[in-house]
Amino acid sequence: MGSIAMNWASLPIMGLTIALLSGAGAPGIAADLTLYEGQTIVTGERAETRIPALRDCLLQVFVKLSGDISLASEPRAVRLSEQAPSYMVSYRYRDRMEGIPHHDEQGSRDRPYDLTVAFDPVKVDAALASLGSSAWIDRPPLVALITIRTEAGSFFLAADDRHGIDQKDALFAAAAQFGMSLHLPTRTDLTRMKHIAPDGQGAGSDQIAPRSGTGDPENRVAGHRTPAGRYPAAAVFLSGTLDWDAEALGWRAAWHLEAPGVMDSRWAISGVTFDNAFRNAIGGAAARLAKIDRQTPNSLPHH
Repeated sequence: MGSIAMNWASLPIMGLTIALLSGAGAPGIAADLTLYEGQTIVTGERAETRIPALRDCLLQVFVKLSGDISLASEPRAVRLSEQAPSYMVSYRYRDRMEGIPHHDEQGSRDRPYDLTVAFDPVKVDAALASLGSSAWIDRPPLVALITIRTEAGSFFLAADDRHGIDQKDALFAAAAQFGMSLHLPTRTDLTRMKHIAPDGQGAGSDQIAPRSGTGDPENRVAGHRTPAGRYPAAAVFLSGTLDWDAEALGWRAAWHLEAPGVMDSRWAISGVTFDNAFRNAIGGAAARLAKIDRQTPNSLPHH
């Protein structure tokens, strides 16, 4: 994945502030219409590659909008996804090789593109209702406390650190995929929380998981306070480690979500790329938060 310059400290993924439409539209439709958009990579700008991709994009939207990752493989949802062209309102392409000149036929037909598809909110909400689900409207932001460990050493993902640029790109791409607002600490934040020793080495993420005061106005993390206003007051904390497994040629990841009422707060995955590890992290967090929010309304901190 290419590196993209961005403000990782406080990136509101594509404006993902979730609220009800005021004065227009149907009740329950999320004000941020990017929640009704799915994205995938296709080859060329032609119907033969675009139309099959619509199904994947609609399944993405079912998951992103509801917070229910099981819908990606739920048989009724899969059947509904076959009708994706009738849900679509627009689509757009972004050339992933932008700036690289086209060379012959291969360069035009087989060029990779990001395909973004927007779906009709009313139709999508009706489809979710038929699946026994609904749009998850008011979702808390996540603050991610993540350690990367390789044979060469370990480091925290910090907003203002040169380490882990590709990993940060992948992490925020996963947040966009699941419709979550995500924040990373700065190195100063981590130092103040005693997460980074003077030599730059940090404790494992199991040692930095929040222990109290999740989401309080002064962002109490691991027994230490970061400056008021550094993160949203409603934030919940997701901590984890990624360990490179040289034998398996993949990553082992372990995650811990600190949020009121979440019982299955720890999960893991192994033998995957870091892109898939972060999808597992953000998707798992979203699923757990959406579930507890539906089971016990107002139990989570909200904006």
